[in-house]
Amino acid sequence: MTVTCPECGEEWRWSVNCYNRREAEEWEAKHEGEERLCKACWKAEREEERNAARRENRAKAEELTAKAGKTLVRLTGSDKQVAWAEDIRARVLVEVMEANPSAKVDVLDILNLEPEARFWIDNDGVVGIGVLEKIWKGNKFDCMEIMRRAEAAEAVKKDVERPKRSEGENDE
Repeated sequence: MTVTCPECGEEWRWSVNCYNRREAEEWEAKHEGEERLCKACWKAEREEERNAARRENRAKAEELTAKAGKTLVRLTGSDKQVAWAEDIRARVLVEVMEANPSAKVDVLDILNLEPEARFWIDNDGVVGIGVLEKIWKGNKFDCMEIMRRAEAAEAVKKDVERPKRSEGENDE
């Protein structure tokens, strides 16, 4: 079936493998008049969607780091590796913080334990919390220190929030 791309106006052939003539005619009748992007326009649209998602994740990651008053460490590797790994790290940070908004452990400190772009690229496709587990396994001592600091901060926070008793109250 010949189709015209609505974006660029290019005519191209849209085909599908059918088992018999009746199936092919049904497919053509079902899709008659549909607008389909040509391969080049479809690729450009997908790339723009990916870039928009990357920009959104980077903006959210910057907002989360600013809110925490911290920064992410500079990654090591080639310029292309660093750019790619920063996108992945931003996505992981957003995934983890959206899944666990009240996390007691400082996720930024754990993410900063892995400064190599290669690690982030090798673990692209691993869901956010899975990446944290891999960092944890590779840096147990540092992660335990982060846990101790988080627990201490939580204890201080509870002490500050505990209401003070007035002098006239009894312990009944």
